[in-house]
Amino acid sequence: MRGCYLRARTEISAGYYNHGPLAEDMIPLPEISIESDTQDIVSSLQPVFNQIWNAFGFMASSNFDEYGKWIGRRSNSTLTHGAAPKATIK
Repeated sequence: MRGCYLRARTEISAGYYNHGPLAEDMIPLPEISIESDTQDIVSSLQPVFNQIWNAFGFMASSNFDEYGKWIGRRSNSTLTHGAAPKATIK
């Protein structure tokens, strides 16, 4: 992950700001368990997304509401790599 950026909207949604680059090679991610096909998979992944956002200095992913429900890409954030972010890592 070294050199990656998180591109997120500014607080007033007037543009984008690149957070980073990361200095670490790895972001330790929490282990999750999906135990049934009726489980809300996106909400189950919230701790993983939050950990990635934490690595960039955010408290949590802005794509979940205060109750842990997915609200979409409100921030239009992407992960990019390199000094001039151009390519999106998916």
